[in-house]
Amino acid sequence: MLQTIINQSSNVRQTEEIVRKFSGEKTEVKPSPKPIEPELKSIENQLMQSFGTRVSVHPGKNGGTIHIRYYSDEDLNDLVTRFSR
Repeated sequence: MLQTIINQSSNVRQTEEIVRKFSGEKTEVKPSPKPIEPELKSIENQLMQSFGTRVSVHPGKNGGTIHIRYYSDEDLNDLVTRFSR
């Protein structure tokens, strides 16, 4: 196994994969994220324009979450002021 890693000049991720295969450990396959519905994408865009920052909407079974990014204390204070009106 070591010779394989050295001969292939493997990076860290490739080395981890070689070790998994050698040990018989199965690789965990993550499901790809669902594409966002056009209606939700439109809502995200409206919120981004309104807040002037990146916004993402994550629907769930019973409701969902909205993530609003801020990049400084001033951005955070501006968002808090907007929500406090």
